[in-house]
Amino acid sequence: MSRKQTASPKKPPSLSAHVHAHAQAPGLGARLLKALESPAALCLIAVAAALALYWRSTGFEFIDLDDTFHILQNPHVTGGLTWEAVRWAFVDLRNTVDYWHPVSWLSLMLDANLYGLWAGGYHATSVILHALNVALVFRLMRRITADKWSAFAVAVFFAVHPLHLESVVWITERKDVLFMFWGLLALNSYLTWARDRSRTALAAFSCCYALSLMSKPVLVVLPGLLLLLDYWPLNRWSPFELFRPAGPGPAFRDRLRALWPLLREKLPVLGLAMLSTLATVNSHVNAHDMLTLDSATRYGTAFISLAKYAWKFFVPTNLAIIYTFQTPVPLWPLVVSVAGLVAALLFCAWKGQRFPWLILGLGWFLLGLLTTIVTPKIGMHVPMADRFTYFPYVGAYLVLVLGAREIAARLIADRQKRAVALAACLLALFGWYWSQASYAIEFWRNEYTIYERAIDVSPGQYILYNNYAKILVDRLDLARAETYALKSLALQPGFNLALGNLGNIYMGTGRFEQAITMFRQALAIDPAYAFRASDLYGIAYCLAQLGRYDEAEQSYLQALETQPKYPQAHNDLGNIALLRGNLRRAEEQYAQAVDQAPDYQVARENLERVRRMLAGGRQ
Repeated sequence: MSRKQTASPKKPPSLSAHVHAHAQAPGLGARLLKALESPAALCLIAVAAALALYWRSTGFEFIDLDDTFHILQNPHVTGGLTWEAVRWAFVDLRNTVDYWHPVSWLSLMLDANLYGLWAGGYHATSVILHALNVALVFRLMRRITADKWSAFAVAVFFAVHPLHLESVVWITERKDVLFMFWGLLALNSYLTWARDRSRTALAAFSCCYALSLMSKPVLVVLPGLLLLLDYWPLNRWSPFELFRPAGPGPAFRDRLRALWPLLREKLPVLGLAMLSTLATVNSHVNAHDMLTLDSATRYGTAFISLAKYAWKFFVPTNLAIIYTFQTPVPLWPLVVSVAGLVAALLFCAWKGQRFPWLILGLGWFLLGLLTTIVTPKIGMHVPMADRFTYFPYVGAYLVLVLGAREIAARLIADRQKRAVALAACLLALFGWYWSQASYAIEFWRNEYTIYERAIDVSPGQYILYNNYAKILVDRLDLARAETYALKSLALQPGFNLALGNLGNIYMGTGRFEQAITMFRQALAIDPAYAFRASDLYGIAYCLAQLGRYDEAEQSYLQALETQPKYPQAHNDLGNIALLRGNLRRAEEQYAQAVDQAPDYQVARENLERVRRMLAGGRQ
C-alpha cells in the first residue's frame, strides 16, 4: 500500500464563518471613531472649538478703551512696519503709550500693513493666535500627563473659557495671545531640552522666552514654573525629599548643595526676567488714573481677588472690562479668601507627593497671577481683570482634569463606565463654558455694547463713566454725555480726562466760558498728560468763538508745539489770518492742514477759496 494519500477536498466555509469574519473586520464607523481618537484629531477638535467660538469677532469693531489711543490714533502703528516704527517700538522705552513690549507693537504694525484700519483683520490675527495656543496647550499637556484625553480636556477648556474673551477679542490685548504663544513654545522646548539635552531645543527655548517677555512681561515668573516642571513630570528633584525630617541619608546641607546645578541652569532665565522687569518699570506710563490705595487695601484686595478668580473659574458670569474696588475691604470675604488659600496650600503639602500634579497646577495658577494680583503703584489700578487668567488658568485646568480622573477612578471600578462618566462631565462643563462665552462675546461687538455691559455689571467706576461719556459725545448725545461725565467727576474729583471731556461737551453746547474753565483745570492737574494738545485746541477754539482772536492764536500755537501734525489747528489759524485780511498767512496755514490731512475737505475748500482771492489780486 502506497504511503501517498490523496488530499481530501476542502470544505467551503460556512455562513457562520463569514459572519464571524465580518464581525472581526473593523467597519467604516469604527475606523472613523478610531481616527477621531488620535492625538492629531483631538488637537484639531479643540482648535476647531476655539475657531467656532471666536471667528464671529472678525465682524466686531475697535473699542474706545485703549484701541483708539494705542492703535487708531498711534501713527507708529497705523503707518505699518517701517524702520522708524521698529526703532520706536524697540528703542523709545518712554513712548508715552504703554510699557515696553516691542513684539506686540510689531504684530499690530504688520496688521496695519495687511488690513489698514479694518478691525476684522486685527481680530482674525488674534483668533488665529489663540487657536495656535490651543494646539500648543494640547501638546504641552500631552507631554506632561502622557495622556491624550487629559490633554484634550485641558485644551478644550482653555479654548472656550469665557474669561479668556478679553485676551482674544480685545485688540489692544494682542500682547496676551502673543506672550502665550511664545511662552508655550518655550515650555515645550524646555521639556525637550531637559529630557534630551538638545542644544537646538535650548536655543529655541531661550529665543522663545525672550520673545514672550518682549510681547508682555508676564512670564518673568518662568524660573519658578521651570522648577515645578523639574519636580513633575521631569522628576529632577523633590521638595519632599529636600525638606524631609532628619534621618538616614544625606544631611539637609548636602541635599541643598545637590540642588544647586538645577538652580544654576535657571540663572540665565532669571537674568532675562530681571531685565524685562527693569525695562517694564522704567518704560511704564507714570499714571493712567488718579486712584491712590493704601497697603491694607492693596493686599486685602489681592486675597479677595484670588478667591474671585477661583470662583469665576467655575462660574464665569457677570463679566466686565473693568471691575470696581471695594473700599474698605470687606472683612468676612477677606477671612474666607485667606482661609481658602491656606487650606489649598496645606492640602497640596499633604497630598502633593502622591499627586504631584497638584503642586504643578496650583503653583502654575499662583505664579501666573503673581505679577498682577497686587495692583501696581504705576499704571491703571484694577482689583482684577479677566485677561489676567489667560495663562494661570492652564494650571487650574490641569488640576481639574487630573483631579476628576482620580476621583472617578476611586468611585467607579468599571473602566468603560468610568470613561463614560468622565466624558459626560467633560461635555457638561464644556457646554456651560460655551454657553456663557457665546453670551458674553456679543457685548464685545462695538464700543457701545461693551461699556453699557460694564456699567451694568460694575457700577461706580469713574473711568467707565468718563469713557462712556466720550462715546456719547461722538454720537452727539451731549445731554447724556454730560450726565456720565459729571458722575465720573463726582466719584473722582480732579480726574483730568473727565474734565477735558466735560470741556468738549460744554464746547459742543455753546458754553464756551465753562468749556475753557474745564480745559484749563485738566491741564493744571497734569500739564504733560496725553490729551494736552486736544485741550489746548479746545481752549483756542472757544476763545475764537468768543472773538478773542489774539488769545486763540496763542493757544493754537501751543497745541501745535505739543502735536505738530494737527490739521484742525492749522485750518483755524488760517481762518483767523483770513479774518485779519492776511491772505498769504491764511494760504500757508490751509496748505499745511491739507498737506497733513489730504482728505480734510473743509481745509481744501478754504485753500481753494483763498487762492482764488489771491489770483483776483487781493493780498
